[in-house]
Amino acid sequence: MSATSHAGSNNRRTAITLALAFAVLAAIAGFIYWSLNCPCERIPGGYLVGEQSDEVITDWSFVNEVPLCQLQTSAFFIPYSINMNCSSIEKELFVGCMDCETKRWGAALAAQGTARFRINGTVYPVAARRIQEPSAMDHAWLSSSIKAARPLDTPRPPDNFWWTFQLTSAL
Repeated sequence: MSATSHAGSNNRRTAITLALAFAVLAAIAGFIYWSLNCPCERIPGGYLVGEQSDEVITDWSFVNEVPLCQLQTSAFFIPYSINMNCSSIEKELFVGCMDCETKRWGAALAAQGTARFRINGTVYPVAARRIQEPSAMDHAWLSSSIKAARPLDTPRPPDNFWWTFQLTSAL
């Protein structure tokens, strides 16, 4: 092998190594950006950042003043967060899920019973209880209907299609 072809071979290896290193760094940077900035619209995110609340919240009515909240559970031991509707009635906090059996976060929340809840940049540790009693589900549906400005006589979806959770401070 001539010195020229050996140098060309080394240059190609160096270029390939640099391209792979750049691709790995870009993937890591993209993952960090996604983790810190999402959930984004319908794209789930990772760990929710923000000021961590260390107070027990007994009146969640302030959630009715924002259009969306974020909820973080874990999926396969990885933080998994989503944008979602949340509502409060009589100071209680509720989140709901249509067709929840098919959604990763709903099953995770039901199984884990804890989550992180972010609103207006503040993150609250919460305990989650899936509500299955019809009267309590009606109460949560009323809360959601009021916030969403749905007619109050809108029927609640069937129990197996609409899951609802009550969230409480978990400090």
